[in-house]
Amino acid sequence: FEICVDYMVHEFPSLSEKTRSIIVSTFTSMVDVFQRSPLRELFCTETNLVPEAVQAGKVIVMALPVKEFGELGQLSQVLMKYIFMRSIERRLAEADPRPVFLWVDESQLFATDYDFMFQTTARSARVCTVYLTQSLSNYYATLGAGEEGKAACDSLLGNLNRKLFHANGDAVTNEWAATMIGRSRQYFVNANNSYQADAWPQNWFGNAAGQTSAGVNEVMEFEVQPRRFTTLRKGGFAFQGLVDAIVFQGGRRYRHNGRTWLPVTFQQQF
Repeated sequence: FEICVDYMVHEFPSLSEKTRSIIVSTFTSMVDVFQRSPLRELFCTETNLVPEAVQAGKVIVMALPVKEFGELGQLSQVLMKYIFMRSIERRLAEADPRPVFLWVDESQLFATDYDFMFQTTARSARVCTVYLTQSLSNYYATLGAGEEGKAACDSLLGNLNRKLFHANGDAVTNEWAATMIGRSRQYFVNANNSYQADAWPQNWFGNAAGQTSAGVNEVMEFEVQPRRFTTLRKGGFAFQGLVDAIVFQGGRRYRHNGRTWLPVTFQQQF
């Protein structure tokens, strides 16, 4: 507070008129949405809702869908998510060990640069994070497709340890998933059978000797091919409510197949 007062009383008046007008214009354009409904009622009036409520076992639901409220809904949810992150990082998990969760559907709409920073310490803060999105390309479009945006996206996803991949037609996502799961040593059998061109009469009667060869190639190949993600069942009546997924968790070997990934099937309830 003292820093703000010092700036407004001493520094701000001493600036040139043009500089002050730019600062005022920039600031008012940023906070203008908080002077109008619905954000004014939600954030700038009396309320009993604080992010620390989750530490008492409460569940905070942000019912401001982007399809209805547009940028206001997006801004308010990003703001609440950021406040929650900062709040939960400040608590002492040893003294207040209640586990909490952050569940974000259409997470690409609310992704920021702070997400990957939060995920690096979310486990020690006893926060379970669930982010849902249709494709990796959605994150690239939000965080930027350049090297900086790609690095932020890869860092975020790298800190989300368990990943579920459902049916997907996005080639970028499928290639990324196959690469992350990794390659293994695999063996492919090849065979060849040939005859000389001038020996066809004898070949017709099966008397000519041909050349037959066979072999085994050892290659490092994807354990899960990218095309497999395009063939997973998507549920609904067409698939009798069955939804397929490939589950991956780094550092764990599933006892069913001894690998870090496992094909699973969920049953929808109609």
